[in-house]
Amino acid sequence: MAQRVAVVGGGLSGLTFAWALQRVVPKTVAITLVEASSRTGGWLFSHRSDDGFLFEKGCRGLRGGKPVGDGAVVISTMHELGMHEDSEFGQAVGNHGLARQRFIKHGGSLHAMPVSPAGLLSWPPLPSPLRMAFSEPFRPAPVDNEDETVRDFISRRLGEEAADNLVDAMAAGVWAGRIDELSAAAVFPDLVALEAEGGSLTGGFAKRALARFGVGSSSARWQPPLTPWFQQGKEFAVAEAEASFRASPELQSSPLVGATSVSTTMGTEGFVRRLRAELERCENVTLLDNSAVVRVTPPDAKTSAARLSLAATPAAAASGNPLSDIGSEWRPDGREIEADLVVSAQPSPALASALEASGGWAGSEVVSLLRSIPRSSVGVVCTGWKTPAIREVAGRRGFGFLSPTREDASVLGTVWDSCVFPHQAVEGRYLSEDRASVMMGGRRNPDVASWSPQQLRDEAMRSLEADTGVPSSVAPDEVNTWVAAEAIPQYTVGHLDRMAALQQGLSQTAPWMRILGNSYYGVGAAACLVNARGAAKQVADQLLVDEAAAARS
Repeated sequence: MAQRVAVVGGGLSGLTFAWALQRVVPKTVAITLVEASSRTGGWLFSHRSDDGFLFEKGCRGLRGGKPVGDGAVVISTMHELGMHEDSEFGQAVGNHGLARQRFIKHGGSLHAMPVSPAGLLSWPPLPSPLRMAFSEPFRPAPVDNEDETVRDFISRRLGEEAADNLVDAMAAGVWAGRIDELSAAAVFPDLVALEAEGGSLTGGFAKRALARFGVGSSSARWQPPLTPWFQQGKEFAVAEAEASFRASPELQSSPLVGATSVSTTMGTEGFVRRLRAELERCENVTLLDNSAVVRVTPPDAKTSAARLSLAATPAAAASGNPLSDIGSEWRPDGREIEADLVVSAQPSPALASALEASGGWAGSEVVSLLRSIPRSSVGVVCTGWKTPAIREVAGRRGFGFLSPTREDASVLGTVWDSCVFPHQAVEGRYLSEDRASVMMGGRRNPDVASWSPQQLRDEAMRSLEADTGVPSSVAPDEVNTWVAAEAIPQYTVGHLDRMAALQQGLSQTAPWMRILGNSYYGVGAAACLVNARGAAKQVADQLLVDEAAAARS
């Protein structure tokens, strides 16, 4: 049985994997989690400002809310960690009801997204919804199964208005990406599957609906070219969480049920801090911060274990901001970890650098595939008012708005944080405090990553006045700016095929390694959590198989 498991990367994926694994394996299994920066948590990174405002440097919450699928895993995990009750790490909260209203910028103005199909009939961003709906079933499907861009897919099925006015904005909000680059199969696998199964989106929906009543067959479901190595474990994790919901009145009555986004009263930081605290209490878990894995040496004739060479992170890079790669000037400092199994939950460029440093993978297809995943940087400007500037002065209530490229070349959108999570205000300011986060840059304007703090601030103030409606005379009490550098992987056309090849390549050249995290299998925080729990189940099962095989030999 493999006794030593090294987890490289202490973001949400690495933390969740290590926590879930230690719960189901014997204490004789030693787990070491290595993080290059000075803190764990990755882009779940909250900051309480000098004036008491809670600002998020990265992800603002975990999508969930429904007691099925990923939502069931998110909510049950919060309860398993005890975060449904108040603690030093805050209390899990769902978004306020105001956040159900979202806006799209179109024609220079914000338009509330319809809450019913009837609302689409008079919604300016989609001026021809009836034509779009009635023509969709008759639009031809492609004759091959080649991947295509999101823009090509949506334009072909729903028209250019839907692609450029709606989906472009959605891609900005989730991916900070461009729809003329992103892969339809990777970003919208469910829609691609519907077309493949029914010849159109409408045909796919109809075929599945009939199959539920025993009419026709659902056996011809489209399968993506990439099946994650942990898929079986993920399906078990989801089924287990759904079963827990059915059996637990406490889960069924959780205030998190029904929320579209879940965080804590201390921000997303509260969740990852709780995960870390749980690991710190485990006698078989070791946590190493400020320790970059700069070289990965495979097992050889002398040892059956892989060796991970470490380097202390230079002070200039150890600010706590997540690191997407390791510097070429970093050198091993003499520390090494031996591991029977390595789970890399770090960004793909960092893993590529560590593999290249060993010499054996230099110029290999594995390294090339690891470096084939572009990343997007986002400028973030968080603003706070001690008076309700957004809700009263501007009269805005909702989650916020997204802007398609044709409307704004710089600003991706704005989240009205105080409407989404008012629970995060300091005591006494619950009803008066307002917060907003302006996101800009991404793949549509990568130059934003090099802007000065003043440039970021000026652009944010322009948008807050022009879009949200807060006049320049109502200046925020506090403004924080930063750049989330190379924070969001971009699943460009062909991503699933490349990741399938990467997974196959690693299974042949490094069977002792597994890859995990948002570089490969889903960029959202909820996807990272669910995948990590599935991966822990899969690894635990494999350890039991290895133990049984060792006992027989």
